[in-house]
Amino acid sequence: MHILCSPSLTPPEANLGWKLALVEKGVAAPSLLDTYTEERAPVIAEMLKTSSGLFNNFAQSRASGTDRQAAWRRGGELHQFGVHCRWSSIVVDERSPEEVTPTDPYGRVHSIADIVRAGERAPDAPGLLVLGADGATARRTTLFDIFGISYHTALIFVNRLDKTDAVLSALRAYPTALLRTVFIYGNATEVRSGNQKPDVAVVDQDGNAHEGYNVWEQEFLVFIVRPDGAVGAIVRSGLDGIKRYCDGLFGTPLTPVNPIPNSP
Repeated sequence: MHILCSPSLTPPEANLGWKLALVEKGVAAPSLLDTYTEERAPVIAEMLKTSSGLFNNFAQSRASGTDRQAAWRRGGELHQFGVHCRWSSIVVDERSPEEVTPTDPYGRVHSIADIVRAGERAPDAPGLLVLGADGATARRTTLFDIFGISYHTALIFVNRLDKTDAVLSALRAYPTALLRTVFIYGNATEVRSGNQKPDVAVVDQDGNAHEGYNVWEQEFLVFIVRPDGAVGAIVRSGLDGIKRYCDGLFGTPLTPVNPIPNSP
């Protein structure tokens, strides 16, 4: 009897596929493939434990003649939207405490104070206005439309222009075909011209991206979203986090990375 069979966090082929692609292209070391088991084994163990519990509850209700419908009820955690891999050795999180060993792989425990963490599913954000080359808004889009299965997506919540230029330079030291950059402005009045342009610039006019990723007004944060839809890195203090994450995947950058200017 199949009680639970839906994919966990992201489909297994997505988790493994982007890693295989990087190794095949010669961009990543073969050891990257070891993280497939590291990330998925605790989730699958939890899935088997959960499915066994569901079966045992049904068998017990059937034997005792109690309400079978109650045994078939499913909680929200079985939708698996909370499944994560926060313990993964390749994720970087400068905003939340490091999770060394797998804890609550299904994300059952929730709090009103919860924030997005590296290793979790990247949220969508609708109602974004795409900026054209002339700075005018051209069309509406969502983050899910921007994400792709063949590249990482760096979401740069714009605050200080000098920081964004430095971060953009650092990211472009790595293979540009594998790393897409996105500027997210809080409103149209914040749009400014820098020395470098991202691949995509959007205005979060409804605040959905800032709210979904728990970014405060005027807070500078960078989220790097993996091809499988999980947040790979959350960077807030400078370029060290970007280097740690990207070097772990792509190796040494193609060009030297200049430091971010100190805040006044």
